[in-house]
Amino acid sequence: MDRKVAWILGLIGGVLVLASIFLPWYKVTGVGDVTGWDLTKTAKGLIPMPEMVAPELLLGAGIIIILTCLVLLWKPQEVVEALMGTFTVLAAASAVGVFILENAPVLHIQDVCYGAYVLLIGAILALISLLVKKPEK
Repeated sequence: MDRKVAWILGLIGGVLVLASIFLPWYKVTGVGDVTGWDLTKTAKGLIPMPEMVAPELLLGAGIIIILTCLVLLWKPQEVVEALMGTFTVLAAASAVGVFILENAPVLHIQDVCYGAYVLLIGAILALISLLVKKPEK
């Protein structure tokens, strides 16, 4: 796979990570659909779930993944690649965490909604873009 194609995949992944924050992550008993953004400190007390920092980190991670992919498309640099890698791993770990929280009985989660899957797909696309090796000189 060409490196430019890989960075475009990463760009799409970053957009999906960013968009997923505002899509439903969980269906909660007595509340209905809860988005990632609903789980931030700004929604404290509105839903019977603990506040989470993950959506705010994902917001930053999504923006940084998008910006680094744009920079890499323009002029590849190893430092930018490392920055993207760091935030891609953060996004992937957060995606896994979203699915682990589903099994916490105290949270009253009935089901994981499509926003969590969008987050997971975005993180996977960004990870794939990092796996493309540099061409040998």
